[in-house]
Amino acid sequence: MQASDKSDILPSVINASESEIAKDIVSRNPDLNKLPENQKIAVTRQIESVMQFSGPIPPPAVLGGYEAVVPGLANRIVLMTENDLSHTHQMQKEAMQLQRKAQSDSHRYKMLGLVFAVLAMAIIAVLAGFFAWLGHPMLATGFGGVVLVGIVTAFINGQKKQALTTNKDHQANKQRRNTKNR
Repeated sequence: MQASDKSDILPSVINASESEIAKDIVSRNPDLNKLPENQKIAVTRQIESVMQFSGPIPPPAVLGGYEAVVPGLANRIVLMTENDLSHTHQMQKEAMQLQRKAQSDSHRYKMLGLVFAVLAMAIIAVLAGFFAWLGHPMLATGFGGVVLVGIVTAFINGQKKQALTTNKDHQANKQRRNTKNR
């Protein structure tokens, strides 16, 4: 049964008896004429159980059926759907705002960490110079080595992190292109 057939059947199904539905389906499917009447009704029951719709609002024919049973129900269903959609949009908007704030906070903390790291390295370098000036070459070398190792480590880790980020970006872009080409 094609999609257009379903929309043709749907209006007749709303207020029809089981035998009327069976006759309607049999008239659209001549092969079912070969079956006895009770089997035609059984096939119709199976077909009826498969009929469904997806989405927040039922098709107009079904919505009209609801309205016929309880006046004002169709309007209430549409209003409920609109309210739910509005709520969903509001929640998505709030989630995006929280995500932006989290990204902003993360960037702020990274910058603070960078400032404190540079400040700590500068203090240690000044201490190394101070100990060298006082005539303690071993202490000066120790502090100077700490500064050098810290800077080199930060540089290497930064390069690795940048390479990983770049690789992830390339993979994400490649995936997006593949998805668009499908």
